[in-house]
Amino acid sequence: MLQPSLYNKFKEKDINKKAVTIVTQVKVDKDDPAFKNPTKPVGPFYSKEKVEKLQKEKGWTIIEDSGRGYRRIVPSPIPIEIIEREAIKNSVDNGFLTIAVGGIQIIENERCGLKG
Repeated sequence: MLQPSLYNKFKEKDINKKAVTIVTQVKVDKDDPAFKNPTKPVGPFYSKEKVEKLQKEKGWTIIEDSGRGYRRIVPSPIPIEIIEREAIKNSVDNGFLTIAVGGIQIIENERCGLKG
């Protein structure tokens, strides 16, 4: 949504600029203690009735969140490196308005490389 909105605004204002979006991968430490203690609520709210089914079927950790319902919680490890940092820098250096999004957590495994 951001990229076409910016394109349209640039065109409307007669600005000769383009926007680009880069989905990023964020390297984290596989031994980060956050993996043993998930705390970050994500996704939609669920009813108490649905929680037991989701925990059983998907193995999710779910908590009550602010009196609004139940949500899945996931680890939030400390970021070490944005893998696409050079692509982001090159894009900015070449005049693009750069939207860098995602932050997909990955670990580096010596045997098989990057793994989400």
